[in-house]
Amino acid sequence: MADNGSNVGGILVAFMAGMVVGAGVALLYAPQSGKETRRLLAKKACELRDEAEEIVDDVLEKGKKVLKEKKEQFDAAIEAGKEAMVDAKKRIKEAVS
Repeated sequence: MADNGSNVGGILVAFMAGMVVGAGVALLYAPQSGKETRRLLAKKACELRDEAEEIVDDVLEKGKKVLKEKKEQFDAAIEAGKEAMVDAKKRIKEAVS
């Protein structure tokens, strides 16, 4: 699970870096004034920030879901262990009696 999270983080960083570099190169080669280029850069930065926030929200939501599922599995295992212990105590008492 830890490796999967690490891979996702690396992929997200690479994706975002590629978007930034691609947008920068495209703007540098565009035939526009400095003022227009700055406006476009600001707009692209806002768009990238919004996309990054969506990605982070999605990853956090998925993480919360996985955590909830694992907690439920852990709680079920603890309950099964308690029931097994109670059952074992009963059998020991019956055997001793």
